[in-house]
Amino acid sequence: MEVLPTPITLLLQVIPFLVTCFALTKIIFLPMLEYLAAREAHIEGSKQEAAELEARVAERTAEYQERLAAARSSISDLRSAKRAEAQKVYDARIAEARKGAEAEINAALERVEQERKVAADQLRANAQLLANDIASQVLNRAVAAK
Repeated sequence: MEVLPTPITLLLQVIPFLVTCFALTKIIFLPMLEYLAAREAHIEGSKQEAAELEARVAERTAEYQERLAAARSSISDLRSAKRAEAQKVYDARIAEARKGAEAEINAALERVEQERKVAADQLRANAQLLANDIASQVLNRAVAAK
């Protein structure tokens, strides 16, 4: 029993193996490697395109954020201006109402003062008449009015 094969048998076994390896390389391995390389290139291109899109989205988002902040600032300024304008109108109306109320109060005070003077004069006259009547009754004679 021989452990080593004869060189012809070895050659007859190696030739179909090499032909099979060559055929597999040409038919399966090379096209598969080309496909995998194209797929890898496509994936890398897609990643790069996605990164570019993300950068554009981030840029546009920042732009929109800036515009939104500017709009909010503008609205805040407009709101403050309108609030100040409304406060001025309010203050003017309050001042006008106060002036009107003060005028009414002053007129009422003048009327009260006039009525007080008239009442005081009437009370003095009535007091004088009453004093003369009391003096006449107490003295049992007519007292001259002063």
